[in-house]
Amino acid sequence: MTKKKSPKLYKVEWMDAFSEGGWKDLEDLKKVEPYFISTVGYHIHTDKNYEVYAQNLSPSGKYSDTMSIPKTWIRKRIPL
Repeated sequence: MTKKKSPKLYKVEWMDAFSEGGWKDLEDLKKVEPYFISTVGYHIHTDKNYEVYAQNLSPSGKYSDTMSIPKTWIRKRIPL
């Protein structure tokens, strides 16, 4: 029986969307900084707009905790 090859593992650095509740002054809203995230996961799929990663892989070959990240949000992909 041939063992399936696992997808490659990457550290992905990307800029996320975020929101904050509550009342804010106009000047405070202009000071909002981008929210940068680092994620480690198995690269599952890429299409025209998204890259899909899974953070967990079971011994039976099932994946969990998947993320679809818009390609334009990704700043860096580092193979591990």
